[in-house]
Parts: sequence; structure tokens; C-alpha cells
Amino acid sequence: MKIAIVGSSEPPKIYEHLFRTCFSVTGVEGTCERFTVAPEDFAEFVDSLDSTWTGLSVLADLQPLAYSIATEPISQQPNVSITWALRRADTLVRSDDGWLPDHTEFLGIDAGAGRSGTAGNTHYAILGAGNAAFSALGAAWTNEAAHVEVFARTPEAIEGMRPAAERLELDLMARRWEDVWESFGAHHVISALPPGALDRVRLPWLTDVQCTDLVYDPWPTPAARAGDHAGAAVSGGYFVKAVKICVQFDRFTHGAPPKVDTLVRAFQAYFPHNDYVSWEPLISDWQAPDLNQRDR
Repeated sequence: MKIAIVGSSEPPKIYEHLFRTCFSVTGVEGTCERFTVAPEDFAEFVDSLDSTWTGLSVLADLQPLAYSIATEPISQQPNVSITWALRRADTLVRSDDGWLPDHTEFLGIDAGAGRSGTAGNTHYAILGAGNAAFSALGAAWTNEAAHVEVFARTPEAIEGMRPAAERLELDLMARRWEDVWESFGAHHVISALPPGALDRVRLPWLTDVQCTDLVYDPWPTPAARAGDHAGAAVSGGYFVKAVKICVQFDRFTHGAPPKVDTLVRAFQAYFPHNDYVSWEPLISDWQAPDLNQRDR
């Protein structure tokens, strides 16, 4: 079997490292390869893959396209509500009739929220309105958030999230970036910003604020260090990605996922200058919830 990692810009090498780790520790025979594909060429690229390619890990702005070209009915796969609502697929799984769409990154954010003790809280704040912010909406939904504030510099980008929020029946409020300090009135803050974006922002960390920072390199970020020093519960992007890759590998192999802590240690081996392993307790027995059984 083969796994393709596809982005409109060159996919990070860490993804290939993590999938190769999955193959190694599970004993499944296979390989993976990174591809850079322009959005206008994505459909043709997918169509060109022969039957030895069993799965695609799709990055960033290609995810809406991956959702649109999927050939299987959306109702036949897990995470149905989230994938349908977000209209984004970060995972394509080959089936007998084509490609099955799935969205998996929100599961890592959801796991980070759960391990911070915030499941069931109703007030979420999302920093940023890019592609990762859509996954954050999915995590807010799984944790039963009815109210979500989005802080971003571009109001139009926030409005682009509104249809997905409405399909998830989330009450979305657009907020100015200049008021980002008010995000810490939420139970859980999800930073979907790129590395460095929060480094010089003074945030009013509180001990009862939970934060998921989706940055994985460098780690810990200055914001994560400040939050930890203040006694807040902070979860990192490395854990989110580890969960995502575990779930994707499970989808591609139909039941041979590695342990999440194995991939956290793979992160540590790949980025020895960072501190993942000692940052917080590892979770090796995490399992994805069956979201199709959830009653909202």
C-alpha cells in the first residue's frame, strides 16, 4: 500500500516521518510520498493514482477540493457530521468505487480539549480564521460548545467560516483582532495561528483557561510557556498532529493504528531541539470517538 501526502506547497517532511513510523511500529508493509500539486491540477492528480495508492493525507487549501471530488456518499463514513459541515476533507480513503472523504484533524484538537478537562464547556474562542480554524470548529462541536468567538485580522475570513458554523448549529461571533485579550474569557482557547503570530502578544493567562496551540515547531512556544507558568492547561500542535496521523493510518489500513505516544516520541526524534515528551503526560490509549452515535 502507498500513502500520498499532498499539498499546494511542499508538504512538511515531518508528515512523511510520522507515516513511516506508523508502518515501522505496526508491521504493515507500505510506503509514503510527498507531492506538491497546484489546486487546478488536484483532481487530475488524484485520478492518475493507480490502485496501489490507498490513501491521501490532504493539506490546507486542497481540502475543499478533496471533499468535492470524493466519489462515495458522505453518509457511509465516520465523522459524517463534521466532514459534511466543514466541506473539507483532510483524508481520502480509496474504496471500491472511488474515494471516501474524511476530516480527522479536529479529533486531535478535541483530544487536547478533553485532556485539558474542558469537554462539555460552552464557550470557545478561536484565534485565526484560516484552514486550521475550520478544524477548531469541529472540535468545538464535539465538546458541545454552543458559543464560539473567532478573533482574526480579516473579517471576511471569519465570515467564510459562518456557513460551516451554521451547519454545526454553533453560534459564531466575529471579533476584532485588537480585542484578542478578551478571548481569555472563554473556557477553551484554540490558537489556529502560524508560528510566531502570538509571540509578542501579551495575553491575560488565567489558571482556569485551557488552551490548544496548534503550533508544533518550535515547541513550546512563548505563549505556551507563559500559559504553563501561569498555571493554565496548555496542549500543543504536536499532540494534535499525532492523533490526526494515527486516525488517518487507521483509515488507510482499516484497523492498524499505532499508539499516540509513539508518534509524540517520533516528533521528539525529528525535532530534538524541541521538548515534547516532558511537556505533559503522554496518552497512549486514546481512541477516536464514534461521532455517528452522538445526539446533538
